[in-house]
Amino acid sequence: MDAFQRSSALLVELGDDRGQAMVLNSLGGVLQRQGRFDEAVDAFQRSSAIEEQLGNLRGLAMVLNSLGGVLQRQGRFDEAVDAFQRSYALLVELGDDRGQAMVHTALGKALLSHGDIKESVVELLMGFEIDEGLNNRRGIGIVTPVLIEALLKLGCNDEAVTYCQRALAVAPRNKRLLQLCEELSSPKSVLKYGSVKCVIQSSKGYLFGFILPDDKSPDIYFREGYIDVSELVEGIRVEVKIEHGPKGPRAKSIKIVA
Repeated sequence: MDAFQRSSALLVELGDDRGQAMVLNSLGGVLQRQGRFDEAVDAFQRSSAIEEQLGNLRGLAMVLNSLGGVLQRQGRFDEAVDAFQRSYALLVELGDDRGQAMVHTALGKALLSHGDIKESVVELLMGFEIDEGLNNRRGIGIVTPVLIEALLKLGCNDEAVTYCQRALAVAPRNKRLLQLCEELSSPKSVLKYGSVKCVIQSSKGYLFGFILPDDKSPDIYFREGYIDVSELVEGIRVEVKIEHGPKGPRAKSIKIVA
């Protein structure tokens, strides 16, 4: 940070506006990493003002994307979205596909943090598709973990596996992607919420039935003998830990919730 500040002072003395904008953008990034968000916003805004005055659309787009990220970290969601949208409009005007993918990813992250999961998936998928088409290993390594997180929150486990595999086709040596694919492919249990669809007594006398998940994924099978189902009745709300058996998802444990 000290080096950037000294550089900025020299560039002011030299009257180098373009250099000042670049250094202020870098300084904003350092301040953001230190958690000094107000100062980071100030640095990004000063940088964007210079870029706009110079008419450097590409530089302005990059700074606005950075500004959107720190505004989102501050909880200033609407302002962050506005910055991202302004950045995206400039990148479309410039025909910069790689930059557009970057903004889709950044906006998708912001939406996910804000709890707008479905909207975040839309943005993240657009970023993913562009990076995949450009064979952009760096971009695909950034967008894929966030996309997978959003898909899993929607209960779209199979889609998460598919996109992880597609990402590995672009960046086969990316350690984070390799780890994600391994985790998604392992038989770990998954926690879901839903309601009991039915409880049936078999001809052999044991109880079995199905749970309807809130996320509209396939019904979850449960059976007496493997877990306690004595208090389960149709319509009751449950928390269920599932595992994938040969015939589909089945309950590993069930807990009644209010």
